[in-house]
Amino acid sequence: MTTTEAFVHVVASLQGTIVAGSEGGGREIGAGSAILLARPGRSECLCSAEASALLLRIPRPAIQAVASRRLGAPRRLAFIDRGFVWLPMTGPDGRPVVDPAGFARAAMRGDGRCKELETIESLVEAVCTGQDRDLVFPIAGSVHRAATHMHAHPQRVWNVDDLVPIAGVTAATLRRNFRACLGTTVAGLSREIRLDWFNAQLRSPTESRSIGRLAAVAGFDPSGRLTRLYQERFGETPSRTRARAFNG
Repeated sequence: MTTTEAFVHVVASLQGTIVAGSEGGGREIGAGSAILLARPGRSECLCSAEASALLLRIPRPAIQAVASRRLGAPRRLAFIDRGFVWLPMTGPDGRPVVDPAGFARAAMRGDGRCKELETIESLVEAVCTGQDRDLVFPIAGSVHRAATHMHAHPQRVWNVDDLVPIAGVTAATLRRNFRACLGTTVAGLSREIRLDWFNAQLRSPTESRSIGRLAAVAGFDPSGRLTRLYQERFGETPSRTRARAFNG
């Protein structure tokens, strides 16, 4: 199997002993343990006669997006191999309840709930329990600088060109890094930040501006589309949020 900049592999031992790793080095793992193979190049996996294992091929951006949410900052997955304690989700028959071929599809459904995404979240949670999580998932500098600046100015509608001087990379690189580390675009993150600001103002009992005015300040056209976006993110309409703020 070959690990690339686009895909990584995870080998989880379900029974017996397995040796897995990149060319020139391997790690022995037993049942209840796994290894994340993120170093680009050929990897090998050797199983003992009684062993069984789960092999997952996962898009690197999918892991990075989950790690960024879990650790609260844009992260990338380092080009290293990492052993960790992990048990994949299993069904009543003891078999893993995940489709190894479904991770590419899961990566395209960023906010959907599916077993593949839950598996990635479980995997990242297991890897991040170690003290060297910043070694495995270092901060993505350009995206971190851009995102921090965006959060500091939550009412502004941002585009890539605005952020190039802050990020310190080209527009094309910033677009690619946003998608790879956060699973979204600059426009997508800008919309989420403005929705969060809009929601915070609606929940404030001291905010006297109308819903329409607040929407305009946050760069939204107060239309049905805003209501739909708001409901998708917060599970209720803007007017319902405002009513609860004033009615307790």
